[in-house]
Amino acid sequence: MKRQCVVKRLQPPTHLNSSQLEGVMRAFRREADVLDRLGDRHPQIPALYAYCEMHVVVAGQNAASEDVSCELTPQQPVQEFFYLVQEFVDGEDLRQEIAQRGRFSEAEVVDVLRQILPVLQFIHDNGTIHRDIKPDNIVRDRAGDKLFLIDFGAVKQVVAGVSAQSSIVFGTQGYAPPEQVSGEPVYPSTDLYALGVTCLYLLTGKKPQELMESATRRWNWRDWATASDRLAAILDRMVMPAAFDRFASATEVLAALSGDMPTGAIAPAVRGAIVLEADPVKIDDRSDAVNLPAGLAANLAEETEDESGFQELNIRELWSRAAIAGSGSWLLAIGFASFLGTVWLGLLMWLLVLGGVIFAQYRPLKQKFYFFITLVVTNAIIFTLFPAWSILNPFQLGIQGFVIVGLLTVLAILLSYILMGVARLAYRFILPLLRKLINELI
Repeated sequence: MKRQCVVKRLQPPTHLNSSQLEGVMRAFRREADVLDRLGDRHPQIPALYAYCEMHVVVAGQNAASEDVSCELTPQQPVQEFFYLVQEFVDGEDLRQEIAQRGRFSEAEVVDVLRQILPVLQFIHDNGTIHRDIKPDNIVRDRAGDKLFLIDFGAVKQVVAGVSAQSSIVFGTQGYAPPEQVSGEPVYPSTDLYALGVTCLYLLTGKKPQELMESATRRWNWRDWATASDRLAAILDRMVMPAAFDRFASATEVLAALSGDMPTGAIAPAVRGAIVLEADPVKIDDRSDAVNLPAGLAANLAEETEDESGFQELNIRELWSRAAIAGSGSWLLAIGFASFLGTVWLGLLMWLLVLGGVIFAQYRPLKQKFYFFITLVVTNAIIFTLFPAWSILNPFQLGIQGFVIVGLLTVLAILLSYILMGVARLAYRFILPLLRKLINELI
């Protein structure tokens, strides 16, 4: 019997060397194997029929057409392409539906949640995060009323040559949560956030950018739609900016929908403060305190490198951030202090510029304060240890002055690295202990 299928072509960056391309190939095969296993075992994930890599000979440097050939010459430019052959879902995605008939009712949104949440729980139990939940990737078949989840973001990520630890963002703007936007580790609650934003879009008919208040980074969707107190509380918690404030799993959301969880217990216990709830299971968590699903534990060794033994503490990522932030803030500080002539004016200008650069970034507010305080403390330590350079201009000393500035820049990087590391350890270990202690006392 003939089967309808869809062929998806993915192209890695052309600047990758042979070693990097080989790594992308291995990652592509691994993720394709995951898709194959998931599609075979769940009726709402399209089956993967085949996948392959192909060398494509481009007819000319500026040619629009391509000639697939096995006879290559050194003069012919060759590009690598990856192909996925998947089951064709005959239907329309939710974005097409809302464009044709308008926004969804509460009952229809609840139906979307009831259909997609079990799929997400299945995916997460098998050690995978979708990474790109949005209306375009949820398709309703024409034959019935079944919803399918398509286009896993992990495959696109590895084909683009982006590692799981990279700060390059994968996902769709507006639907990706803050931790994904800022290149942090992703969680099951990362997908729940994107599904929550999808539901807000279905309820209101408004794009995420229209519902998010730019000044406060808070969702303002209730002006555009009405919902029961229970559904509103569920959606509000799903789209909380901090991953630890959201539901820990899709099963928890289903329990809240079914009424097993009282409406008053749906929201985090203390908003904007310490959240009195269990930490969600993370895709790269190695703590024995959390019982990881078997798939997560198996996938852990390939997806993360934990050189220090601490949870979520990627040494290379931390070092790169410390190098950029520490050196940049110190050079800015010494520049203002040296050329403006007065310490207080230089300090004021430095704080204004540094604060403007940090708080203008698209990051969670807590993360902005974390960076700002770290850099202020770093430079305060240096000026305390070497007070002379707050009033002297080292650039007037010639080569000796540049050497001094260079050495102090290295010191700023090291201090930033230490302070960021200590802050992360405190966030990962001390705060959870405080939560447990408060829970026991209460």
